[in-house]
Amino acid sequence: MLTIYDPIPDDPLGKARGGGRTVKILRENLGENARFVSDLHHVAPDDTLLIPVWQPFHRPYLFKKIAARQILMIFDVIPLKYPEHFPIGLKGRWWMMHNLRTLSLYDRIVTISEISKRDIVDYLNIDPHCIDVVYLTTSKALYRASKATSRKTLQEKFDIPTKPYFTYVGDMNWNKNLVNMAQAAIKAQAYLVCIGKTFSVVNDLRAMDLEEQHEYLATSGDINHFEQKEFKDFVKLVLHDDRFIFPGYVPDEELRSLYAQALCNVLISRDEGFGLSYLESARQHCPSILADIPVFHEIAARAAYFVDSEQPDVIANAMSDILKKPRSYIAMKEKAFGRSKKFAPQTFTKNIMHALTSA
Repeated sequence: MLTIYDPIPDDPLGKARGGGRTVKILRENLGENARFVSDLHHVAPDDTLLIPVWQPFHRPYLFKKIAARQILMIFDVIPLKYPEHFPIGLKGRWWMMHNLRTLSLYDRIVTISEISKRDIVDYLNIDPHCIDVVYLTTSKALYRASKATSRKTLQEKFDIPTKPYFTYVGDMNWNKNLVNMAQAAIKAQAYLVCIGKTFSVVNDLRAMDLEEQHEYLATSGDINHFEQKEFKDFVKLVLHDDRFIFPGYVPDEELRSLYAQALCNVLISRDEGFGLSYLESARQHCPSILADIPVFHEIAARAAYFVDSEQPDVIANAMSDILKKPRSYIAMKEKAFGRSKKFAPQTFTKNIMHALTSA
């Protein structure tokens, strides 16, 4: 029996992050071919077990063999590549040691891009022949065609601008490069809708008076951890700029409409395992400005605007050009949509089932 562990009931934060998105995609596409459990005691000795999340600085999910075949999904090893930006402390080091040791419990590794596979080989010393690359798909709500939420409804619910806007969908880690993105949007005088639960702190701050804002930014543990330095700088940049809109977490049906009515998506990460918002937006005929890094060339091919992500002026110029809606912009919308077809749900289902069931 193919059994997939769902850690999300015990990890509420994971629902809005990569792990939660992936478990949702697995449920939607493998529901008839697998059973999902939130308690590893329900795994049978003759099962094939998939652990769909790897958190190197947290307690491992497994310390021993409990199934006939065990497979681990690793999105990326970005925290191991850039330790100076992901400090882990003594407890994190302890769990990382155990996570590295328990890798030997798995028969195969599944990852989400060839670039991630290369990094897993380099940083975890895993035989490349034991790693399968399975590209992600979007949730079915974002992939299927259905009636979009009206612009008026989106404006009323999420306070999105009446003018053309860009989107950013994701988290706030250092690799997301939020400060350069904000600086570019400011230079281009562009509206940027930043979607994700993590940005709710900005709305909380906007509801405070100046003295409360100053105290929060100076003392709150929510934003003053070393790992959040870049996010704090981003917050200070955008806090008093009304062109930055933060709707918080958005359900997929409405996220689909926000993409569809956006001018362009922005994802200028310093590093990624895949870059799911590129695919989500492309499916809605919304092109993306992407960092000129190998993984994005792998995923997007030529169906995106590539920029030097460390040059805010260059990013701003790309945004300004898109605001003019040149003829090439219409062509890029269609190129992005065409590229999204490579990552159809049925393709994902076929490839993940092959990875999980082949000898």
